[in-house]
Amino acid sequence: MAANYEKREYYLNVDKWKKEMVGLERDRMEWVKKYTQQFIEKHNQIINDSTLHDLVVDIDTRLKKIDCDSVIERFINKTVKEKGDTMEPDDFRFSLSEFRNMFHSLDDALHISKKQDENAVIPKILSVLCEKIEENHGFEAQGIFRISPASTVLNQLRLQLMNCDYTIETQDPHVPAALLKDWLRGLDDSLIPRNYYDVC
Repeated sequence: MAANYEKREYYLNVDKWKKEMVGLERDRMEWVKKYTQQFIEKHNQIINDSTLHDLVVDIDTRLKKIDCDSVIERFINKTVKEKGDTMEPDDFRFSLSEFRNMFHSLDDALHISKKQDENAVIPKILSVLCEKIEENHGFEAQGIFRISPASTVLNQLRLQLMNCDYTIETQDPHVPAALLKDWLRGLDDSLIPRNYYDVC
């Protein structure tokens, strides 16, 4: 899977990236040391004060004693000790049962329905939409299955149904009718599965 491939690629390159980051940090520290020393030298030339001179010499001595590599190594070791070393995550495992879309196939729609009612023989979305059309006198409504409501209303109801909320509050029969038509049109498989053709 793509997720596991990317993870393996990361672990193949992680040591190289760590070395590059250490190198960048070393360069940064060396740059800070260099320009701090230049600043101290200029400051010492301009201001002739014995007390300040002693302080400047002390700072310069301390700077020269700094070993960037050992400072970075101590920091890394301290961080690892406090937070723990990097742990490789487990491989991502795909489970079909976790990814179902009632608007994709009859199998998915029925699988989702059986989670709520194990005795279900037809997808609940089908019965709910048909009942709502009848309840709102849709079979007597002019233009049923032809008039399409606003896409925002349909999308909101589609999202609600995909979250297994089958409560449809609308009084407009065209809303469930349009969504029923959209559901039928969007199915990836036939309304009558091929293995039932002969029976039908």
